[in-house]
This record gives sequence, C-alpha cells and structure tokens, in this order.
Amino acid sequence: MKPFLSYIGSKQKFMKKLVPLFPEEINNYYEPFVGGGSVLFYLNEHYDINKNYINDLDNDVINVYKMIKDKQTKLIKYLDILNKKKSKKNFEKLVDIFNNNKSDKILLAAIYIFFTKRTFNGWIRKNNDNTIKSYYSKNHSYKNI
Repeated sequence: MKPFLSYIGSKQKFMKKLVPLFPEEINNYYEPFVGGGSVLFYLNEHYDINKNYINDLDNDVINVYKMIKDKQTKLIKYLDILNKKKSKKNFEKLVDIFNNNKSDKILLAAIYIFFTKRTFNGWIRKNNDNTIKSYYSKNHSYKNI
C-alpha cells in the first residue's frame, strides 16, 4: 500500500535498501516516527503483524491516523468537499481554520491530508506556536487516498 500522506523525509524511496534489514518474523511493530507510514504499510502488507504501535513528534500526524482508524467515513466526506474547493483563496481560509479551530479533529485531519497533497513535497511548515504556514500548489491532488 502506498502512503496516503505526502510527507517530507519519506522512507518509501529507501524501501529496497531497508527490506533486507527486516527480520523474518515481526510480532509487534513499533514505529517511533511514522510520518507518511511507508515502513508501516510495507510491513503490514508483507508480514503477519500482531499489533502496530505508532508515534510521531507531530501531533497532527497522529490525529490523522486516529481519525482514519475511528472516523474514516466522515473524513472521506470532508476530503471530497475540500477537493472540490481547490483555490488559493480557499486554501488560505483552510490555513486559518486549521490554526484557529482545534475542536473538530476530523476536519483538522482532512485539512492536514489536503495540505500534504497541495504543498511542495507535502511540506507543512510550522511556526514556533505550532501554527502552520503552507504554500499552495495547483499541481497536486490526493487521488491516491
């Protein structure tokens, strides 16, 4: 499975080099920096993993995974709406919503996914106060989700 987040620092391009380093069997998988999930998805596709434990320094990334696990139907509805409103003006509104409204975790996850698909290399820059400043790009979409 291909990662659903475009994420700077993805390990996807290194998978051929990483695969020989994996053990023959993996019971539980612990991922300290899940990011886009390249290694997580590869291992779950090729191994019989009992339980996955994921972490990331970015709380917004963890929120995305939680919403996919618990609220994927509503998350997909939000993503469909966002994809229909691709414009620089709407993008700037979403940045404002993301930075100032932290109550709707599903919407925040959808916006975060949307941003990773609409910014250069999925790069979301954060300020010291954990607000984001993303850069709009017309040339990306999230059709892989």
